[in-house]
Amino acid sequence: MKFIQKIFYILLSILFLWFLYNSFFYGKALKNNIFNTTITWFYYIVPSISISYTTAILLYNYPLISKLLYKPLHYIYHFENRKSCSIYLISIIVGNPCSIKLITEAVSNNEISITEGNRLLRFSSFVSTIFLFSIFEFNIAVTLFILEILSSLIIAFFSPQKAQKLNQNKKKFVDVYFGIINALPNLLLNILSTMYVCIIFTTNINNKYLSIFTELTNGIMLLKNDLSVFNFILLNALISTNGIAIILQSVLIIKTTSLSCTNYIKYRMISTLVSIIGLLLIYIFLLMLG
Repeated sequence: MKFIQKIFYILLSILFLWFLYNSFFYGKALKNNIFNTTITWFYYIVPSISISYTTAILLYNYPLISKLLYKPLHYIYHFENRKSCSIYLISIIVGNPCSIKLITEAVSNNEISITEGNRLLRFSSFVSTIFLFSIFEFNIAVTLFILEILSSLIIAFFSPQKAQKLNQNKKKFVDVYFGIINALPNLLLNILSTMYVCIIFTTNINNKYLSIFTELTNGIMLLKNDLSVFNFILLNALISTNGIAIILQSVLIIKTTSLSCTNYIKYRMISTLVSIIGLLLIYIFLLMLG
């Protein structure tokens, strides 16, 4: 454990020195990047996350879809209870980091167990379906969506959990409303701070692949205009991992609870591997047909 801590502090020192180097030699470029990042956050992230998070909280507290789908999905995903099922279904719609926020709040309110919270971190870390279909052509969005669901299903199937009855009381609408008001600013500021960190440490690095995986939206824009087989595999990997910025945002949220950050990161990598294998199998199948 001490060895791991030493490695961590060495890496932290290197990152600090890199920050100082960027600040001294690339101060103007760094300021421009931070300014552009703030504008992007204000015009694009704030509206989308505000709508997504508000929608997620309302769907979670007033679960209509999960009442219909809980029983059939329970046999596949082994959900602990309906709250857990609701979080999973909502995560498909709104994606991370909103779904991560829901998981941590459900654990804190004793609506799902810590074990179930860690299970959900493994297989419910999606990119928003609405976002996918708004940015890609229909056939590409459907392919990426299917690969996400496939990897999610496989991981969930091999992570069984016994059903439990925990706190399932409904909140008053006033409490739900003020809960959103209190939580949303912190969520948005966490996102902005992680975007700043990514920009600070990549300002003078002219590496295409690092740029792709640093931030989800920028990475997609770099890949979507040239979707060769290799680029589509990269795109699929980016969607599965969520990108470094969203991983950092999620870790910041998870660290406020007793849930496992290691568990979350490890299964992002496993999900990416499963998704890439699924994509390669699709390519092989299409080649055999052609």
